[in-house]
Amino acid sequence: MAIVAIPSGDRLQLRVQVGTDPQTGNPIYRNRSWSRVKPGVSDENLYEFAAKLGVLGAEELESISRIKSVTLLNDEG
Repeated sequence: MAIVAIPSGDRLQLRVQVGTDPQTGNPIYRNRSWSRVKPGVSDENLYEFAAKLGVLGAEELESISRIKSVTLLNDEG
């Protein structure tokens, strides 16, 4: 059985610090996501774009992630 992975779009996710827990002092994080990122965009270009988005936001940028999605198909034939 041969399985084929067809790219179905990527997602950009920024993890930002939105505050601090008053009881423990630990940072509180939230994820900000954008879907429908073109699979052909290079990692470098996506990172540069995400870093610029992070500068625009009021929260502190913790990390940048690219989440790749694929559709798996059974290629019998």
